[in-house]
Amino acid sequence: MDASGVSVAVAPWRNWAGNQRARAAGVARPGSVEEVAAAIRSADQAGRQRALLHRHRSTDDLRLDLSGLAGLVSVDRAERLATVQAGMTLRALNEALAGHGLALPNLGDIDAQTIAGAISTGTHGTGAAYGCLSTFVAGLTLVTGSGEVLRCSALTRPDVFAAAGRLGGHRGGPG
Repeated sequence: MDASGVSVAVAPWRNWAGNQRARAAGVARPGSVEEVAAAIRSADQAGRQRALLHRHRSTDDLRLDLSGLAGLVSVDRAERLATVQAGMTLRALNEALAGHGLALPNLGDIDAQTIAGAISTGTHGTGAAYGCLSTFVAGLTLVTGSGEVLRCSALTRPDVFAAAGRLGGHRGGPG
């Protein structure tokens, strides 16, 4: 690991289906939002950053491993709201919610992805009466491509919240 917290020896990445592979120049494993922002700023300054969807085409970019941000922060059972970190998998989220007598209102058959991945890619469950998972987001913390940290919801920075939700297919659900 170098001084910026980036691993130098990088194992190839492979998606759960095995049909996408990539090798990055380095992997950052942040343990906080501030460390995510610092890694993004560092990659941006070094020109080692691209949109995630292009990762499989490049070998010189930085990969962020969010497994260090995979915890349940809080649960408000009365409001049916849970605050979770971006790297938590849907499987872990389901288990944590069940322990509080709660569940996601909609979920497809793949639960290995992270909550950040699920809400940013329009992951959906089943049934016409339910939106994709991003429609159930009440607020989020977003790190921009320049490393700026934005906290947003329908009431705080609603323009950013709406844009972030639209990236994942948000259609104005609860929140």
